[in-house]
Amino acid sequence: DEAVQAQAEMITVPPDTDLDLVVARALTIVVTDFEVAPGADGEASGECTLPADAQVLTMVGHEHRWGTHVKAERMGDVHEVIFDHDYDPEMISQPITTDYALEKPLKLSAGDKLRMTCQWKNTTSAALTFPTEMCVLFSWQIGADKDAICYGGNWL
Repeated sequence: DEAVQAQAEMITVPPDTDLDLVVARALTIVVTDFEVAPGADGEASGECTLPADAQVLTMVGHEHRWGTHVKAERMGDVHEVIFDHDYDPEMISQPITTDYALEKPLKLSAGDKLRMTCQWKNTTSAALTFPTEMCVLFSWQIGADKDAICYGGNWL
């Protein structure tokens, strides 16, 4: 009946191995400030400046049924396109992922900006807004002590 704060944590321990446990925490950018008119194409982006260094293992762009394209960029001393690809509804539950090895994660620096850009084709007679449609950059990072979620340019 009331709002609560929560964190997700995934732990997979293979049986009968001597592997060290590695905890991965969410690093997420959520873009909600968009409206795509009926019958129109639309685009929105969100940017967040990293407050601390991050080591990323995987990145995924997420939209819903009307998503047509996702792009993630790192901007700062290094400008890098992390992914840039077309999107279709099958990717809602089976996304294209950009993966990095545990031994060689994508190293992001404090002060770097991450930008997530999404495009849509609204084939409905109503405007598309969040949460019917969405634009999310989701990743797992190692070495962090908590999840990091950016909304409206601010880390929560």
